[in-house]
Amino acid sequence: MLDVHAEFNKHAQRRLEEHLKPIDTLLVKWSPEARHDGAPRWPAETMLSRIIDQTALGASQSGAASSLAAPLDVEFADWAVAQLREMKRKVIYAEYVNCVGWSVERKRRRLGISAAGWDRNLNGAREIIYTLCRTYGRILNLDIEIV
Repeated sequence: MLDVHAEFNKHAQRRLEEHLKPIDTLLVKWSPEARHDGAPRWPAETMLSRIIDQTALGASQSGAASSLAAPLDVEFADWAVAQLREMKRKVIYAEYVNCVGWSVERKRRRLGISAAGWDRNLNGAREIIYTLCRTYGRILNLDIEIV
């Protein structure tokens, strides 16, 4: 039986590395909320102000209800994807939003990139999001298990 990562990534050319599985889970959770045109759903200032506030006030503080329109981890994923360079962002959108269920070959042809380019951009984007989660996840108390 395939695990959730293997099932979602069954067309991937490279096996998903263990430390990136939480990122894959996060992006799968984010994908139904993502805009299909590739624009961030929530303004970047919202996430940045949240990071600044949490850093200044302490991540463990709780208080008034959040004014965020989505779960914090989904909003964070949207912000993190928006930080990616254009091709990495396009590959993430193809993989998780616009072309789900397509073969890698079809996705990469749509973007006009080689197999190596697809693999490099997809895994590079996941690594960047992983780094952002490691950097800001603890500050924001994200419910993402980062190793």
